[in-house]
Amino acid sequence: MTADDALVEFRLAASDAVVTLLMAASRSVSAAVLHELDPEGTSGVRLAHIPVIAALDPGGSRLVELAKGIGVTRQATAVLVRDLEAAGMVSSGPDPTDGRATLVSLTDAGAAFCRRAIKLMAIRERAIADEVGDADFAVLKSALRRLAALP
Repeated sequence: MTADDALVEFRLAASDAVVTLLMAASRSVSAAVLHELDPEGTSGVRLAHIPVIAALDPGGSRLVELAKGIGVTRQATAVLVRDLEAAGMVSSGPDPTDGRATLVSLTDAGAAFCRRAIKLMAIRERAIADEVGDADFAVLKSALRRLAALP
């Protein structure tokens, strides 16, 4: 088997793999909600920023913990945080309990963004439930919760 044959075979297998379908569905729904939140794309928030916001703890999170929580390097997380700071969604500064650490906190603008996103996510979920049926939607959410809890 040539490298090109292996690539074609892999692409075909991966295109219908559960993980690929989950990621594609997640991107599709997240992109739709983000577009509804910011139709002109002027907020500065991109899909890559959503996990950072979602991983923030009330009162703020240390940068290193955010990186662990979203599964990327501290350096990559720092870039995302700088983007979100520029967009006014978060603020960062020295952790008052450890000046060597950086504490990232949600701003009032970030909180408003989150409140709007919650409403739009509920609308999007209702649309998905209408598409697949309430019973199948409940099964889907239950299965996804179990998958998300796997080590």
